Amino acid sequence: MAEIGGRLGSVARLAAVRRARDDSAGWRPIIDHVVELTAAATGLPVALASFITADRQAVLGATGVDGVAAGYELPLTVPLCGHVVAGDLPLIVADAVADERFTGSDAVRLHGIRGYAGFPVRDDDGSILAVAAHRPVDWSAAQLRCLDHAARVLAALMTGTHAADVAARTDAQRQRAFLHALLECLDTGVAACDEQGRLVLLNRALREFLPGGDGYQDSPSQEWADRVTHPDGRLFTAGEMPLERAMHGQTVRSDDQIIPDRRGRPRRYAVNATPITDRDGRRLGAVAAVHDVTDQRRAERFRRCELAVARSLPAAADLEGAGRAVLAAVGETLGWPYAELWLHDPLTDVMRPAAAWTRDGPGLPLPAHLPTGAGLAGVTATVRLPRDQPPNGL
Repeated sequence: MAEIGGRLGSVARLAAVRRARDDSAGWRPIIDHVVELTAAATGLPVALASFITADRQAVLGATGVDGVAAGYELPLTVPLCGHVVAGDLPLIVADAVADERFTGSDAVRLHGIRGYAGFPVRDDDGSILAVAAHRPVDWSAAQLRCLDHAARVLAALMTGTHAADVAARTDAQRQRAFLHALLECLDTGVAACDEQGRLVLLNRALREFLPGGDGYQDSPSQEWADRVTHPDGRLFTAGEMPLERAMHGQTVRSDDQIIPDRRGRPRRYAVNATPITDRDGRRLGAVAAVHDVTDQRRAERFRRCELAVARSLPAAADLEGAGRAVLAAVGETLGWPYAELWLHDPLTDVMRPAAAWTRDGPGLPLPAHLPTGAGLAGVTATVRLPRDQPPNGL
């Protein structure tokens, strides 16, 4: 602790911590919501807002750590959060187990934390907002922007309020204003419903994407089910919607959905959803974070296809067998119903069928050959890509 202890032990800072802790009861409902929203929007399982004293971490709000909630205190033994306050700068750790500064910390030894990002709440009293995971994390710019915005919201709440009336700080109108500012800044889509299941919020990112997103106010969340399909094409039922499941107490992680954008193009989203409860455990509603993973899932599918093709070739005995194996690998991994392989005969300048594959039922009859430029296969053979332009897909 000696190497990071200077600012931690500041008399002025510790006095500010004591004042803020005395007033913090009135902030906790808002802080609980900010913590839960931050976890959902970043897609991380653990989020905490804490006061940092000279030797303790006092939790203001938390989600995702068993037994850790508002009022819980942890000793600062080789702390992650202590470095945030001591340096007054964000701390981003991809894997705390591999970082010699933190391998002996309680967060790693007792709670299994590996990926960690903590941001100072610039309120003069040494508060932090952090998210973490029990696995290494390759932090994205969107996740870090979300944390920065959330820390700014908490700072705006905490500064300048010591002399204000505590009850005024916790009224519903002020809570809505702070949460609205946070959510509108996010690049991640966020939706929330109240205890009756009515949609009460779609943030800017989601409104700009969804058809009819501007008319969401007070509509039942079930009404949106007919716009959403599973990756296999099945429509979601109302009870399968992540917000509806969260309303019944479930925590939903990475539930993949296909949703058309305003131009009717299908996009793939991973949705996280969590219930929102008050300090007494009463359910107030639910919130969902919607992450666009279209490009990521497409790249994963192409990688699986490339691997399947590579594995199929060594077992083939001849060209025809190799062709069938390649078509089967491509068709099955990319979800195609039918595929053909044609080869160009340079002597006769015609296309000849080498193999065909179908997922269900008999295949299509194939001619013995096609002139170059005739039929789909013949036309494809005439297309020439520039040498520096790779083909799409594989």
